[in-house]
Amino acid sequence: MFDRILSIVLAAFFLMNAHSVITTGSCYVIYGHYFDFGGLKNIVGVAFGIFGILLLLYGILGDIIGRKEEKPNLPEFTVCPKCKESFWGNDTPDLKCKKCGHNLEEMNGYYKRHPENGHQPSG
Repeated sequence: MFDRILSIVLAAFFLMNAHSVITTGSCYVIYGHYFDFGGLKNIVGVAFGIFGILLLLYGILGDIIGRKEEKPNLPEFTVCPKCKESFWGNDTPDLKCKKCGHNLEEMNGYYKRHPENGHQPSG
């Protein structure tokens, strides 16, 4: 959020300086000093304007531009308790068995939850 606010403030700075450079050929730097661009005033003014517009667009639309699609927190490995088919978590993002359509369970701790299906410890 801070980066978007900062980009809007910087956009205002660049757009005001773009106007100043194009109309007067110079822009305010600091402590009453002005920087004169001379014959380059149009090029520099347009560059400031373009940069200011880009910053403004990022400040306004940054949430849309920078949004990353959040991946659901899928288990690494899953198993179907009905047909005993197992899958990698990324292969079944809806957590439904591809073979029978039953809800999948996380493999971690599966045999503790379903000892009737599990492997008996040896030894």
